[in-house]
Amino acid sequence: MFGCGSAFARRKSRIICIKEVINMHQKPRWICLLLAALLLAFLCSGCKSAQTLETLQQQAYEAIEEEDAQKAYEIVLEAEAQFPGELDSALYQLLLDQAGGDFEQEHVLAVYETLGRRGELELAQMLELAQYYQAQGKLRQARDLYELSLRRENSEEIYSLLQSMTISFDQESEQLQAYLRQAGSAAREERMPELIGLLQSAEWLNAAMPSNGNGGRFYETEEDGTRIRIAAELSGGKPVTSIWVLTQDGKETSIRVSPEAVALVRGEVREGAYQGAVSAEVLEISAGTFYRIDAALQNNLFSGQANFQLFSVAAQDTVAARWEHRQDAAAGAFSGAFDEGGHPQAQQQGAADSVVVGYDGSNEKYLALRIPEGASAQDGISIFWMPAAKAWEGK
Repeated sequence: MFGCGSAFARRKSRIICIKEVINMHQKPRWICLLLAALLLAFLCSGCKSAQTLETLQQQAYEAIEEEDAQKAYEIVLEAEAQFPGELDSALYQLLLDQAGGDFEQEHVLAVYETLGRRGELELAQMLELAQYYQAQGKLRQARDLYELSLRRENSEEIYSLLQSMTISFDQESEQLQAYLRQAGSAAREERMPELIGLLQSAEWLNAAMPSNGNGGRFYETEEDGTRIRIAAELSGGKPVTSIWVLTQDGKETSIRVSPEAVALVRGEVREGAYQGAVSAEVLEISAGTFYRIDAALQNNLFSGQANFQLFSVAAQDTVAARWEHRQDAAAGAFSGAFDEGGHPQAQQQGAADSVVVGYDGSNEKYLALRIPEGASAQDGISIFWMPAAKAWEGK
């Protein structure tokens, strides 16, 4: 069988053959034994880990009972490193109860932030942490917590506090920073179609608007001496974004984008109001009307001569396209005069809901502005009768 000659050789070959057969039959058995050993080790390891988590938590509880918060926190850190997210929430709460919200203690802030990431902060703790962040100048983190607290419980005090906070661009998330810088750049260079498209996008609304569904968020930055401020507000449930570009010489460009209208105003701002010569461009979306205005203002009121041009707006799918593709030639031009109180000198009476502000060159046609909500025909007419952004008042 093996081709062996002598008897000795034949016996030796048989021995080798038998060993090979034995090895062939035993090899799977050794593999099975090895796999079984590995499985047993894995199972034992799992049992050991479960015991270790339980043991660490028990040690932490005992340290808390002994009023040794620092030791308890060190044990919690060790346990959290091995079993992230698996520790009892009650353990963290006991640590905070013992510390009494004292952020001077090294471990307190870490425990607050851990519970915050888990979404397990109580309302009072949330406000404590927000106030701490605010005192440390971490305004974005403070704002986010204040907004979250308003989603749990209404508070006029917290709401007012939020409306007074202005956050630097560089404190925001990378994504929102990118949107803010794009908006600021487009506003500074008056790239209106791009800006309108951004401010009406779902990405902007989700990132920039207040998460509690009410009020506003306020952002600012400064670039080469030019200040850019942005307000993203929910007005009556409708998103409105206003942008102010303020140069060192007091000139201001303000832009307002809402579901009803888009407005751009260029002028000088003193003491929180428009003063002197201004130019404005306004697209009233629902009416399909585009205005260009050159006028003088005194404390935001029209004063002296004002010229209004009306342009046809092409039917386009988006507001940005309507702004971009308006007609070059004016469809109508009107001029009017105003006294120092902003009252028009026109003799023609408008309809019950409007006021006549000027006439065309032949004095045969007139332009009437709709009276905004909260105003009357006897009031002086301000730039805000157009859907413009108010001059920045340092909020």
